[in-house]
Amino acid sequence: MQSPLSLKKRWHRFWSLLIAVVLCIKGCTVETQSSPPQAEPSGADTITTAIASSEFADFASTTDPTTLASFTLPSETFEDRAQQLIEYHATHPPNRDREGDPTGYVKSGVYTAMAQYAFGQTDAANQLADDLFSNPHSASMFLAMAGMDLYMRYNAVMPDDVKEKARRFITSFDDYTGGSTENHGIMFATAGYLAAQEWSDWDKADAVREETRSHLYDFVDEITQHGIVEHDSPIYHVFFVNSLLALRDHAADPEMQQRATVGLDLLLTSMAPEWLEGYWATSTLRSANFTHDPRRLGSLTGPVGWLYWGGDEPIHEDGCAVMSAVSDYRIPEVLTYIGQDRRLPYVHRETQGQSFNRDDKYRKYTYMDETYAMYSQFDGNGDLAWHDQLNRMGVVWVSDAPGSTLVIKQPVDDRGRGDTADGQVLQHERALIGVYRNRLSGYLPDTEAVVERIEEDGWMFVHGGTALIALKVVNGYNWEDTIDVLGTPFQSFRSNADRNGIVIQTASVEDFAADSPRAALTAFAEAVKTQTELDTSGIDNRRPRLRFVSLSGDVLEMEFSGDRTINGEVVDYHSWPLFQNPWMRSEAGTFLEIKYGDQSRRYDFQNWSIEDAGAES
Repeated sequence: MQSPLSLKKRWHRFWSLLIAVVLCIKGCTVETQSSPPQAEPSGADTITTAIASSEFADFASTTDPTTLASFTLPSETFEDRAQQLIEYHATHPPNRDREGDPTGYVKSGVYTAMAQYAFGQTDAANQLADDLFSNPHSASMFLAMAGMDLYMRYNAVMPDDVKEKARRFITSFDDYTGGSTENHGIMFATAGYLAAQEWSDWDKADAVREETRSHLYDFVDEITQHGIVEHDSPIYHVFFVNSLLALRDHAADPEMQQRATVGLDLLLTSMAPEWLEGYWATSTLRSANFTHDPRRLGSLTGPVGWLYWGGDEPIHEDGCAVMSAVSDYRIPEVLTYIGQDRRLPYVHRETQGQSFNRDDKYRKYTYMDETYAMYSQFDGNGDLAWHDQLNRMGVVWVSDAPGSTLVIKQPVDDRGRGDTADGQVLQHERALIGVYRNRLSGYLPDTEAVVERIEEDGWMFVHGGTALIALKVVNGYNWEDTIDVLGTPFQSFRSNADRNGIVIQTASVEDFAADSPRAALTAFAEAVKTQTELDTSGIDNRRPRLRFVSLSGDVLEMEFSGDRTINGEVVDYHSWPLFQNPWMRSEAGTFLEIKYGDQSRRYDFQNWSIEDAGAES
C-alpha cells in the first residue's frame, strides 16, 4: 500500500509526468532489478512506459529543449567556486605541519603551490616548490604525479634550480607502475609517462614511456568495463581524477589524451548521479570513516564534487581539488545538470571493482530523492578485500546540522570502521533489508540532524528534517557510548545476536505533511507498522532469511549467500550495468550513452570516440 503523498507533491509529480508524456518523442528506459539495460522503446510504447513508471520520471526521454530549460542551474558556477578554492589555498599555508607531519606537508603543499602560481603569487610559489622538491620525504607517488603537473603548468616561471630539483626527484624511481595500491600505480605511471615525454634525454625515457603507456591504457580500459578497485573512495578518488586530468592536460600523444579524457569523464560520471548538495551518497572502499558530512575533515574528494556541482562548501583540507580548479577541463554539460537536478526521485545503478573481489565485483545501488538518499551495494558471497575500509550501506539527508548519516555495519573497531562479509543487504528504491551472521552495530548522529526520534514496537523512527527513516533490528539492540567521528558525535547501538536482520524504510517528509515534525513522524510510524509486512521466521537459520513488504507494496526477500529477490524476481547482479539511471544506459566495455533534455553524449569504448548532439554540439 502506497504511503500517502502530500497534495503539493502529488500535483508536482503529476504535472512533471504529464509534461514528459506530452513532449516524449524518444523512449524511456525503466529501471529494473533483474535484467541488463534494454533498447529504449518508442512511439506508443513510450507513453505507456512513462505513465507506468510512477514517480520515477525519465528526464532523458524528451528532446524538446524546454524540458532542459525547466531546470535552472544555480547562479554560482564552477568558475566562481574554482576562484574561491584557488584564493583560499593561495592565502593559507598547507594544512599539515612541516615538522610534525612532513609527508602530509608535502602532499598538501604541492597543491598550495599550484594555487599560489594560479593566484599570481609567483615568488611564494617558487619558494614553496623549492622546499617541496628539496625535501620530498616519503610523499613519493603523490608528489611525483602532482609535482609533474605543477612543473608542466608553471615551469615557465620557475627558476632553473627548482626545475632541476623537480626533474631529479620525479626521475628518481626504479618502478613507475608499482606501489602498494591501485592509486599508487596510477600516480607513478602518470608521473613517469609525462616525465619521459618532457625529458626525452632521460636515459630511462623510452622504457618508462612504453611501460607506463601500457599500464595507463589498461587502467582506462578497466574503467570502461567494471570501474576501479578503490571505488568511490572519499580519500583516494581525487588522485585517480588528478592523474587522468594531468594526462588529459599535458600528454602530447592525441591517443593518450583522448583515453585520459574518456577515463576522466567516467570517474566523474560515477559521482554526478550520487551527488546531493555536498553529500556523496555512495557505498565505498578505502575509507576509514562512514560520515558523508561535507563540513567535516576526511573527504579529499568532496571539494571536487563541490567544484562541479555545488552544495555546502566543504572544509578545504589538503587542496587536492586545486588541480581541477586550475585546469581548463570542464565536465560535459549533461553531467553538470545530472549532478544537480533532484526534482524527482530516481534509482542509479553502477558496477565497480574490477576483478579484485572475484567475479562478483561491487554492484552499487543508490536511491536519490530531493533531500535524501539511501545507498548500498552487493559485494559478493565470500571474503572481502580491504573490508576494514569498506562502507556497504547508509542513508544521508540534507541538514544544516552536522553528521546527517545513518549506517548499519559490523565494524572492525569501536570507532565504526569497516565492515565484514558476515552482513549482506538488498535494496529496492526506498526500502532496504539485510541479513547478518554475528553481531551488528548502528550509528546515528547525536546532533540536531535528528529532529525527532521515536522507539516503539521494536522500531526506531527518525525525523531528520528532510527525511523520515524507520529502522527495525530484528533481534533488538541496546544503546551504547557516543563516539566521535571526525569531530561529530554519533550515538552507537549494538545487537549481539549471532543471527540477525534489519529493515530500513525511508520516505520524504512531504509524504507525511503535518503540523509538526513529531506529528509527521508519528504518522509515518503508524504507516510503517500497519502497512508493511515482515517475515522473520527464518532469521535464526544457519543462513538467516528475511522477507519484507515495503510501503510501496514491493516484496524484498533474501537469504544469506542465497538469492536476493524483488517481487519474486531474482536480482541478476552479473548483468548489472556499468551505469544506469534515467539519463544513462551502458554496456560494459562497449558504450555509455548519457542524455539530458535535448543534449546527448555517447562514448564508444571500442574506438575511444566521444560524440555529442544537441545543445553542446
